[in-house]
Amino acid sequence: MAIRKHRALLTALGLGVVLWFGSAVVHAAWTRAGGPTGLVGLVAPTTPAVSLVRGAGSAGGSQVLATIAFLAVLAALVLPAVRATRTGAAARVLAAWFAVIVAGWAAATLQTLATIGMFRGYAIRDLLALGVGEPVRTGWAWGVSYGWVVALATVAVARRSEQQAGGEQQAGSGPALGAPAAAVTAGVVAAIGWLVAALAHVAVDDTVNQYVTTARSQFALSVRVAADWLLPVTTAGGAPGGVVLLGALLVGAVVGTLAWLAARTTVLQGGRLVLFLGVWAAAIVGAVVGGLPTALASTGLDPEGDGRWAIGQGQLYGPSDGGAAGAFYGWIPALLVVGLLVWTQRRVPAVEPSADTAAHA
Repeated sequence: MAIRKHRALLTALGLGVVLWFGSAVVHAAWTRAGGPTGLVGLVAPTTPAVSLVRGAGSAGGSQVLATIAFLAVLAALVLPAVRATRTGAAARVLAAWFAVIVAGWAAATLQTLATIGMFRGYAIRDLLALGVGEPVRTGWAWGVSYGWVVALATVAVARRSEQQAGGEQQAGSGPALGAPAAAVTAGVVAAIGWLVAALAHVAVDDTVNQYVTTARSQFALSVRVAADWLLPVTTAGGAPGGVVLLGALLVGAVVGTLAWLAARTTVLQGGRLVLFLGVWAAAIVGAVVGGLPTALASTGLDPEGDGRWAIGQGQLYGPSDGGAAGAFYGWIPALLVVGLLVWTQRRVPAVEPSADTAAHA
């Protein structure tokens, strides 16, 4: 691997570690001071590093292994963004952001699996109902909150190294055509998908509450757990309809805008994977942003009343409601964007990039 790629990779890993532990210090200090749980989670979501900062972890324990997994996954997934020298910066930044998001999720998943291993006598459904799996379902929040910082720095270092290398960068066939149509498609599909997940989750909860009257019904428990994981927009039930609609519009706006920024300078020759990962990251970010209004309307930043402690513990995971929807289903708008650009490129003769486009790339 060339030295310029090492520089960018080391930037991603170094800055990732600094933010990983830095946010954990903020989280631990703020929770100890009694800060509002919703605000703490928004600024510094829970990660396995929090336990290490508090001294609850041990060398060789699940928290250390989770941090190693974070670095390993980040190193593997950020490489496409570093190597995509033919395409524009926006798609590369979003692809690197995707790498950070998935790396944070992988760390949370590894620690959760270690926790589940201590409850071998329990069924998976019961553990999920008790919230043991929440770090997996909500583990996208840290990467959404901090991944853009790592991504911008990584791509900036990579591009600077490419410029210093002179003529090493290969010329592509020009930016892909059809970016506006592809971006609108991605935004509409993401917004509709998020809204369907939110309304379907509300419908499932209402149906179970209405027709299941048996106390501690195992069937009702199974249905609720399945809905939380397959339709992961869980705060819409406590929010007015207008707020839910606002969330869907935010999803469409964020995904459409980011998809357009990525697609407008993408060179499909050598840039398809980066664009796919970038739009997938946009879907995750959009789903998280869309979930903020419903979460604030239903629980607020500092919940009160019955169940306050349980709700507060969930809020410490960060702005995660809906993020799983983008993670689980974001590949659909990403695939549509790449497919539409490829289809448009084949129908319209390729054009050479203009000076203005090259400057934006």
